[in-house]
Amino acid sequence: MHSRIDDRSWPAGTVLARLPRHARDSLLRLGVVQSYPAQHVLLRQGDRGETVHVLLKGVVKVSAVAENGTETLLGRRVCGDIVGEMAVFLDTERTATVVTCGPVVTEMINGSEFRRYVETHAEAGVALYQMSGDRLLSSVQRRLESAGNDVPTRVARALRDIAQQDLSSGAARSGIEVRMTQAELAAQVSAKEGTVQKALRELEAKGMVRRGRGRVMIVDSAGLRNLTGDRSAPMVGEGRR
Repeated sequence: MHSRIDDRSWPAGTVLARLPRHARDSLLRLGVVQSYPAQHVLLRQGDRGETVHVLLKGVVKVSAVAENGTETLLGRRVCGDIVGEMAVFLDTERTATVVTCGPVVTEMINGSEFRRYVETHAEAGVALYQMSGDRLLSSVQRRLESAGNDVPTRVARALRDIAQQDLSSGAARSGIEVRMTQAELAAQVSAKEGTVQKALRELEAKGMVRRGRGRVMIVDSAGLRNLTGDRSAPMVGEGRR
């Protein structure tokens, strides 16, 4: 299985995409490849950080629960990303829970083995540093968007970004579909769930999206781009039904 995995292209910006071939090959020989079904808890907040998962296929969501019981969606990770590394490096409890959004394949690596790998591969340290920087910038960007845009615009932008991420990772199976509950979308755009529901109804009335249980289908990707002021190139799957 590793020979097929080594030869594939990884989504831009992920750790595996950033690693040179020799460092990537070394990483993919460290652990055990395992498959998980949808809605499987890969890592649990509060557990000790003893393993790292390299995502080889599929998408996972990362969330955390505050002391008052409020759950916040922190982000999504796609194939080529790594999860669980923070608790391993800091030798502490997990600060978030990672759940599979659909069928997922990972390489599970023992924490001490992963630390030794990073110590002996400078390129891996750089790739992990870049990954952390990207996540910080993404968090800052979401805060700026929350302050500078109305909820419908934030929802449209979030849907477009998530769909593009899924398409580039190969997770999207047909059409441009975002598998996310309205509560998770509300957490993503820092808005109340009722406000997000209203925004989705408005987008649906304009023929831009179609709502379903636990998912949103993007019907008019170009319309979403115009709404958000995005002048970039069309998405990978834009125009496909």
